Amino acid sequence: MAVNGIPEDLWTQLVQDEDRKVLYLQGIVDTAVLKIMNARITRQEALNLVLRVRGLACELFPDSMATFDLIYMSRFKRVIDEFALPDPE
Repeated sequence: MAVNGIPEDLWTQLVQDEDRKVLYLQGIVDTAVLKIMNARITRQEALNLVLRVRGLACELFPDSMATFDLIYMSRFKRVIDEFALPDPE
């Protein structure tokens, strides 16, 4: 049986690939958050890390950056505000 005109086995593979990408991105985000919380990095270093994670998200999901921002950017902001060290003068 086809789903949206796509053969079922291909549809299943596409869904599994998407699920893998989502889990991979979640792991990257969680790792970045833990680094900001524990590595004693400056605010600028933390922002650079977030930009790298966002770039990876854009490669994985090029049409979903608004969703990424909605889900993750407030989390990153909160962690940076709480844990990042001030930038050197």
